[in-house]
Amino acid sequence: MKKLILPLLVIGMLALAACSGTGGGDPKSTAKSFFEALRMMNIDEASKYATKDSKGMLDMMKMGMSMAPVNQDSLKKEVAKQKVEFGEPTINGNEATISVTVDGKDKTDFKLKKEEGQWKVAFDKNTLMKTGMEKAKEGGASEQELKEAEKALEMLNSDTLKDAMKGAAGDALKQAGEQLQEKKQ
Repeated sequence: MKKLILPLLVIGMLALAACSGTGGGDPKSTAKSFFEALRMMNIDEASKYATKDSKGMLDMMKMGMSMAPVNQDSLKKEVAKQKVEFGEPTINGNEATISVTVDGKDKTDFKLKKEEGQWKVAFDKNTLMKTGMEKAKEGGASEQELKEAEKALEMLNSDTLKDAMKGAAGDALKQAGEQLQEKKQ
């Protein structure tokens, strides 16, 4: 009897560990884990639930947050007030779609893909661009506006964003320095 208890205990512990793990096992739990990490502004945690192709977009978000002059604690409190609901995923082979609704009115479909046997949120530039374009069409954007937005998004990459942010930060620092010099005189 004792010989059976240890293997059963080990199997039970492994099963519990697999069930209690956040995300990965099914699209809905993965999406919940991903968006909860984003809500807490924990990009490193969110990246655990995102596709490999999403790294660039998440890196840009992280960089933007580090350079933003926003009080992140107050922003976290505001975001925490939002009610986020997840629909049931539609699975088609190694891809899935899940609807995410914020405060009962802003519904967006997000794509997930299976990577190495785990569900991951596709938060890469191309997927987000496609989702954004679909939302813009729903909102009544003209074809010209959609083309201009698509062109702008295609040019967006981590290097151009980094350069723009550095330029803006550099300009702001230069202006602040000039103002200090003026006050001294």
